[in-house]
Amino acid sequence: MKRSLVIFAVATTAFCASAKDVYVSLSSGKNKNAGTKEAPFKNIWKAVEKAQPGDVIHVAEGNYPGKMKCGWVQLDKPVSLVGGYSSDFSVRDPLKHKTMFQPKNDQNDKKGSAMALMRIDFKNQKGFKMLIDGLIFDDGFASSYHETKGKPEGFDTGMWLEGPAMNKLRDKFPSANRYSLFATLGYGTAGELEIRNCTFVNGSNFGVNINWFEGEVKMKNNVFCNNRMIGANVQSSNGQPGKVKWEFENNTVLFTWSRLNDLADMGFGVRVNANVEAEIENNIIGLNVLTGFDNTKGNGKTKKIQLDGNVFFLNRESDVQMTVSPS
Repeated sequence: MKRSLVIFAVATTAFCASAKDVYVSLSSGKNKNAGTKEAPFKNIWKAVEKAQPGDVIHVAEGNYPGKMKCGWVQLDKPVSLVGGYSSDFSVRDPLKHKTMFQPKNDQNDKKGSAMALMRIDFKNQKGFKMLIDGLIFDDGFASSYHETKGKPEGFDTGMWLEGPAMNKLRDKFPSANRYSLFATLGYGTAGELEIRNCTFVNGSNFGVNINWFEGEVKMKNNVFCNNRMIGANVQSSNGQPGKVKWEFENNTVLFTWSRLNDLADMGFGVRVNANVEAEIENNIIGLNVLTGFDNTKGNGKTKKIQLDGNVFFLNRESDVQMTVSPS
């Protein structure tokens, strides 16, 4: 046991020692630049391509289109993304200087969707820490909406249309159907992911779907609004209880939509799955189509869940759904 702890400490230290800062500015950068604050890259994908595990990528304001304007980006190594900077990096204010992933409908045919606006997918890494901070994910403009059905007075559009349905008068392609942020880690990969100060809005599938093998997932001070099926979801791909720990604190989760327009299933604000230990604390969870917090998925005996200090209101079917379990 002592030897394992020493190895973990050395690995973590190595990541920190070799880490560097990389800069991206859509308006002033060039992909041929060095990626410094004075000479930033233009695109996030180029920064990820050049970065090493443990590096921190600082991203200025703008709507980042992805490689070849595909509408999504992939992190194939444990790097951090920190957004909300002015174009010259003199100021950081994520609300004023918006760093966005907001693709359009006509980008839906661009080389697949990678299952998400941002996909985290790698293996054979241990002892890492990743941070996703100050980003805005909005899949609303990539979707197609009904011209009249379910259209409240004063709104531009009606209900979200599941593909292959589409509004041919205003959209070139059917709605996107993908997660806003998706992580799937390979066997034996262990580390920490923290998501904070981010906005997940109009997600055409889950807002955040994390499939973690081992380690901690932290979500703090985020806003989830009008996402489809589930606002925030964490799963363990390990198969063993206690290998994945999830902290969900100080978030706001509102208006999670159902799978289909009949409102018959899905529409969960937050869901905990088998083999996950979760602390759900000090959140605002309301106005979700089905349930605010769902604990009915997977074997309840493999979970440890703490709910504390949350505000639930006007969730359509129930605020909390539970199965019988030791917790």
